[in-house]
Amino acid sequence: MTTTRASTGNMLKDLQGLAIINEDWASQATWYIDPIIGNDENTGIDLPHAIKTWGELRRRMKAVGGHSTAGTYIYVLSDPSDAMVLDWGCHSNIDVHILGSTTVARTGQMTSGLITRDAATNQANELTDLGVSSWTSEICFNSGKILRMSSGDALGQHAWVLKDLGSHKARLSAFWDISNGEEIFSDDGENYEMLSMPFVQNYYLVPTSGFFFLKYFNLGNENSTQYQIAPATATQGCQLTYCAIYNIDTSNNTIYLANCCLKTSLRLFTGTVEMFAGCMGSMDNNPFAFSDGEIETAGELYCDAGVCFQGVRENIINCGYLRSVDLMIFDSPDNGITVGTGGIIRITKLSGSGNIQHGLYISPSGTVFANLANCTIDGNVEDIYFAGTDYSWATLQGLGYLKSATSYASISPV
Repeated sequence: MTTTRASTGNMLKDLQGLAIINEDWASQATWYIDPIIGNDENTGIDLPHAIKTWGELRRRMKAVGGHSTAGTYIYVLSDPSDAMVLDWGCHSNIDVHILGSTTVARTGQMTSGLITRDAATNQANELTDLGVSSWTSEICFNSGKILRMSSGDALGQHAWVLKDLGSHKARLSAFWDISNGEEIFSDDGENYEMLSMPFVQNYYLVPTSGFFFLKYFNLGNENSTQYQIAPATATQGCQLTYCAIYNIDTSNNTIYLANCCLKTSLRLFTGTVEMFAGCMGSMDNNPFAFSDGEIETAGELYCDAGVCFQGVRENIINCGYLRSVDLMIFDSPDNGITVGTGGIIRITKLSGSGNIQHGLYISPSGTVFANLANCTIDGNVEDIYFAGTDYSWATLQGLGYLKSATSYASISPV
């Protein structure tokens, strides 16, 4: 077989025109995937030469052992036509960025200033737009859309629509600036846009080395047959930013969620999921019950920057650990958070309202460490259920420390 050396990014072919390995694929720093007009015989190095399928990128990366250029970018220009299977890595401990192309579904304007988030009063962000009769079709757990400010103090910042509150008003998650890790508060009646992201029906994100960043993707729904995010322990983890994600069920992994939307409750075993801003809820037609979320067996969920749970309950059991630096929980059909058998929670700040039973439920063997002055979450029955007795946060502040006389349950100051 005779071959000819090709220029960077081009595909080598044998005399029959069949593609073989090109070593330059490993060092190629930009990849464009256009499912509409791309061609899998292209180099993929720029927009005019985009490849067509994710599977072709995977074939090339598997052939050369992964990426070798730090800061490699992979651009996905519309809904992939095949499954997004990421099961390769990098030649060294480098960063690779996978970026979905967004489209503006519509624009809008705040009729009045944003009601800004205040954990002390269990107040989430609320936006009013008299031009919107109903926000139902844009609830993030179903639509996968994200709101981005296009003017004002929060220009360029993102939030998720959590609930239609009626009277043209919507509850939003926190605006969080991922560039500096600061929450943005805007009181201006300014403009916004609703963004749609590439929809990925089936995904399997299990990179073997390096550090992969994904941004602007709507990942999966109840019709998905393949879904997993489980970076190998040899990686530095996997970070998703501005992604709507269906059904994370993972173990022994590290996943960072920067202002993401979990469309179903989280199930985590022996690994770590760190959420900064963003939200967790339950999409329509979700086959999993609202209470299926579980953190257990030394799994750790870390929540900061105003993470919002909307209409779901998470269970912390069997040595599972929740670190609530700044978490808000609204409208759970049961208890906001349940600390089950052997579960542990450490609370700096925990807020929210509308939970049908209790804000916090502590079983006879649950352990809670809390800054009681910053705990305001409530329920329709009472703030806290503690080993058979209801308490308010005000009462607990007076007690300071509480240990059950009949069980192993305890709640104490941090």
